[in-house]
Amino acid sequence: MRNRYKTNEYVQGNRGVCHQWWYSNGSLVNQYDLPFGGTFTQRLNEETMLDNPEGDRKSIKVVVHQKKKLVLNSIGSDTLIQGTNRYDTVGPNAHWNVWGPYGDFNHGNIHIDWSKSEATLVRETQKAFYDNNEVDSLLNIVEGPELVTSLLPLHRKLMGVRVIDRSLSKRDIRKLFRNAKGSLGLLSGGFLYYTFGVAPLVNDMRKISDAVLSYRKTLQRALRNQGTESTVRRRAMGVMSNQLDPINNALPGGWGPGPLDGTNSHWHVINNIDVQPEMVCTIRGTRDFAYKTQLFTALNGLAGRFGSSGPASYVWERIPFSFVLDWFVDLSGILNSLDNSLTGNRKGIRDICVSSRWSTIATVIKHQRNATETDSHDGTQTAQVELSQYRRNPASNDITIGASGRFGKKQGFITAALVGSYAANLRKLTKR
Repeated sequence: MRNRYKTNEYVQGNRGVCHQWWYSNGSLVNQYDLPFGGTFTQRLNEETMLDNPEGDRKSIKVVVHQKKKLVLNSIGSDTLIQGTNRYDTVGPNAHWNVWGPYGDFNHGNIHIDWSKSEATLVRETQKAFYDNNEVDSLLNIVEGPELVTSLLPLHRKLMGVRVIDRSLSKRDIRKLFRNAKGSLGLLSGGFLYYTFGVAPLVNDMRKISDAVLSYRKTLQRALRNQGTESTVRRRAMGVMSNQLDPINNALPGGWGPGPLDGTNSHWHVINNIDVQPEMVCTIRGTRDFAYKTQLFTALNGLAGRFGSSGPASYVWERIPFSFVLDWFVDLSGILNSLDNSLTGNRKGIRDICVSSRWSTIATVIKHQRNATETDSHDGTQTAQVELSQYRRNPASNDITIGASGRFGKKQGFITAALVGSYAANLRKLTKR
């Protein structure tokens, strides 16, 4: 590892001899000089770079680039009121002489809530990389005839609901619900059938129709790029908090979340985000197998664009209601690996990395420490800290299982339909 440090600016402030007047109940009690308070860092502009120059030049290396700029305002007067006592102070950096230097914090104190974990982001990027497998659209081919032959009896059962262009409109679905007349099994089965039978196929057909006009150029590009390395990326955004995180179980001295917070703190931070926190997973590898003839390349491109299910995915999806488990557990990594193996390992990931970046201009606010004490600078900006960070780390290509994070309103409706189907089946069994 190599660690480089650069200082662009460094200025020391001087808490010189300050004069202070002490009043009690409005009457002057005493006046005196506060002794020399020493020097402190008033301005600092620095940056650090951590990287690894060793090993293969093409491999992913650890990189950390951080910048920091600290400015403490020059404040030559301060008035502090504690109960019936008042202290007026004047002199070089009088405010910092009374309170001591504060407001200095580092990159590790920044707290970011990411929309998804790094592990989830890596799994999603792996899925995107493997998404177009070189196999036929098995699921649609097998289920296509079943769909056509079963539309007519479904049409009859639904008491006159019309099926137009092999799809059901929202109006048809509402009519289905009105005409079901309490038939729990029919209602649930019809909803499930439409959701997982009619709608996906119609959606695929529309995608194919929309893509026909532009696919020739895509196919020509695939012929030129066959067998070459490609890159796939997925992103996750983060939200930066004004709350500071501890470094080594310690927070900056005097910091608190806000005025009168019960911790006897006297300053807080407001982050003005310059670059929104972003985490990116990047995967490099070979996705397109180099066939010997253009005909096979064309067929491969068609299958990859319009049929993403591989053999393992196909078998899994043919298991009744296997999609229920998919709501809670993300098995895409295992299924994609099996699909790739069964089709000849034509895809290969060379490396994976995860990078993140953010930048903030943090305003340091002096706030009221407790209810019986006020300061003339309460509620004002007394310092500013600019922080930015870029990180890049290699990630593992291990096949993992994790939470899918896909359970939402639609899945709730489908769950209700599933429960309805099972309940209807149980009723039939109990009547026998």
